[in-house]
Amino acid sequence: MSDVDQSNPEAEIEAIKHVIATVERAQNTESPDEFLGLFRADAIYTTAGGTRLFGLDAISAFTRQVLLAACQNTAAPADEVASTSNSRPVFDPH
Repeated sequence: MSDVDQSNPEAEIEAIKHVIATVERAQNTESPDEFLGLFRADAIYTTAGGTRLFGLDAISAFTRQVLLAACQNTAAPADEVASTSNSRPVFDPH
């Protein structure tokens, strides 16, 4: 996914909607490749159980083994963007 113009809130919301639609479609069609296409090589993903996965290789292994297998024969719930807020890292130099 390309970078989104952060000075354009409508573009940011459309990008979020695109990600949600891609996740839903990937789950409904059991397509790990489509889901994994959302991640950069250096991504960090936290599972529903709280386990952190570092890097696309770890996320891919988890997804192919666990995540999408859990969705077999079930439809992913429909999600929608209800609200957004800007979240930026806060660094404490001390």
